[in-house]
Amino acid sequence: MRKLLKSAWFAWSGIRHAYAHERNMRIHTAILGVVLCAAFLLGVSRVELAVILAVSALVLCLELANTAVESLADALKPDRDPRIGVVKDCMAGAVMLAACFAVAIGVVILLPKILHLLGF
Repeated sequence: MRKLLKSAWFAWSGIRHAYAHERNMRIHTAILGVVLCAAFLLGVSRVELAVILAVSALVLCLELANTAVESLADALKPDRDPRIGVVKDCMAGAVMLAACFAVAIGVVILLPKILHLLGF
């Protein structure tokens, strides 16, 4: 049990580090807060909420992975290297792609409810 708690502490430290040092992590988290508030106010179903949470978790996890890869790459190769640039660009692309799909899913789930609320 002690090992498990220690592992959880290290994991939480990584999340705190990303939140403290990565602007995009804070942006994604803030957007998630807004979307969750909207979801509850608009009365989304459990399935819709599960989809929102799943895609949001994917975005946040990819942002954490991106932070880890960038930190490791910078530590291993502080000088500019085009190969490292490709790795960083691919990780950033993965986050962006997941975020774009998250927005699309949010629109599909929330926009009809918003339009209905507005009388359209």
